[in-house]
Amino acid sequence: DHLMHTTHVIRGDEWVPSIPKHVQLFNVLGFKLPKYCHHAAVTKKDEETGTIRKLSKRKDPEAAVSYYDNVGIPIPAVKLYLATILNSNFEEWYLNNSDKNIEDFTFTFEKMAIGGTAFDIEKLNNISKTYFSRKSGVEVYNETLAWAKTHDEDYAKVLEDNKDEMIAFLSIEKDGPRPRKDISKYSEVKEEFSYAIDEFFEKENYAKLDTDKEYDVDLVLDYVNNYLELDCTNEEWFNKVKEFALENGYAASPKDYKKDPESFKGHVGDICEAIRVMVTGRRQSPDLFSIMKILGNLIWWLFGGLEAAIGYFSGSLALAITVIGIPWAWQTFKIGLLCLWPFGAEIHPSNSPNGCITIPLNILWILFGGFWAFLMHIFFGCLLCITIIGIPFGKQHFKMAGLSLAPFGKDVIPHF
Repeated sequence: DHLMHTTHVIRGDEWVPSIPKHVQLFNVLGFKLPKYCHHAAVTKKDEETGTIRKLSKRKDPEAAVSYYDNVGIPIPAVKLYLATILNSNFEEWYLNNSDKNIEDFTFTFEKMAIGGTAFDIEKLNNISKTYFSRKSGVEVYNETLAWAKTHDEDYAKVLEDNKDEMIAFLSIEKDGPRPRKDISKYSEVKEEFSYAIDEFFEKENYAKLDTDKEYDVDLVLDYVNNYLELDCTNEEWFNKVKEFALENGYAASPKDYKKDPESFKGHVGDICEAIRVMVTGRRQSPDLFSIMKILGNLIWWLFGGLEAAIGYFSGSLALAITVIGIPWAWQTFKIGLLCLWPFGAEIHPSNSPNGCITIPLNILWILFGGFWAFLMHIFFGCLLCITIIGIPFGKQHFKMAGLSLAPFGKDVIPHF
């Protein structure tokens, strides 16, 4: 210690009995005595003996940093857990300061535990969930991809091939005051969002459904074919589900059902659960309305929506190149944007001060191809509605038909 110019020695409190010997050695040799700090050890319950012992790097995989990397717990989350062990007031500070990092906290000896702290994997997982909840969908995607490239190359390839879709799913319920906390490890992204990837969902085949409860498939199909509406807010969507519940003998709320259970088959929550099970294969998931919007748009892509959007964007570029066609290029681009992500997109009157000029511009638009675009979307909308199951997609074509007929003076607001 003397030759290495050691000034502070920090070690477990099992070394306290050796202090007199070390002090005497330093004094006899005439060396400057370093400062000693002894801390209580992190402990765990021995599975074999049932006794409490010190966490051991020889016996316990949790004592190695590689363990956390392998199972997919972010190293920053491990640091946050260690900080809660180090100072008893850190956790409350961290929960109340979502905009701050661990480096902003001031650690003190006064707040250290005297008697030691038991290693708690559940506590670590909860802290890790809080860590993930504060990350954006893009950040979770990027970090999961980096981890998968080392630990699950096949899944890394799936993530790369489905980047936009995965970011959309990972971004659900991230902006509200209570962001969801359903992920504690990178490895859990694959399991929690398996319904986002067709091959995983088909292979899973409802294996994650943890109940023997039977669901009315015909009821869900009736809802999808005749009541499903995604061009609205979450609140408007839920009110529509309530109407459907009442029409089919279900209470509009759990409270109403509890008051008179004999009068109802169940409540609106039972219908939402049935829809969730059919859509995701599990009883719990992120916001159901958001999931259905994303899935609707992905199905739209698969059956021609993406190609149609690219067609509109290409036409927009061709018109813009002519310079004189720039006003019409922008309208074509708006239709392409709606065609790219129709479910959940909104069309509003434009705030730009165009005035009455929009009328002659829309007339020119109709004469030079807008009417034919309108008829095309009307035709495909009717065709899809005839199939019954294609009604939700037919409605999107009708929405695009309206915009295609008179796009000037309107703005498209997609909700990705």
